[in-house]
Amino acid sequence: MRLPYLAGLAVLFPVMLVWPYSTEYQAGLDRGTIPPEARLVDGDTTTLAGSEWRSVGSLVGNIGDEEPPPEGVQLVDMAFEVTPSDEEASELLAAHCAFRAVDAQGRSWIPTHEYSLRQLLDEPGNFAGGGCTNAEHEPIAPGEGQAFAFSFLVPEDVAEDLLFEVTVATSTAEQQPRPEAVLFEAEILE
Repeated sequence: MRLPYLAGLAVLFPVMLVWPYSTEYQAGLDRGTIPPEARLVDGDTTTLAGSEWRSVGSLVGNIGDEEPPPEGVQLVDMAFEVTPSDEEASELLAAHCAFRAVDAQGRSWIPTHEYSLRQLLDEPGNFAGGGCTNAEHEPIAPGEGQAFAFSFLVPEDVAEDLLFEVTVATSTAEQQPRPEAVLFEAEILE
């Protein structure tokens, strides 16, 4: 008599444990509180949320007469160019974009503002406030490329082996940005 009840519990118990976790996990991905799984880009160009992203390359070390970073730390600059395909892609870029440098162990670093006064590009894009805009803080016009440069302070031993992650919203809803991410292997420029 108890065997059907026990069999029913054996089937329902895992569902009762997995279902809440999976729905909460998906809700976290939708809200952007759980980082998305980044896909590795084959080459230097990819499409993300309706915009074409191109890895321009990275520089390792100081440029010119700059104050060097502390001992054991290296300055790494990374440049991208993004071209939104339409108004919606432009709005998604302005709503949310983020950048990280990631090493093989999964450690990550966000851009530093300590070296932001350097002029690495002519009219670089702006990524303050959580979104990517043009130099005038306006959404990037569809079909027009906008360059961005980011500086990272990382341990010396990983400076030349980094991947660079780009995350962009796929929804303009503030409560549900549903971000997607890609990883670029950057060519180190001389």
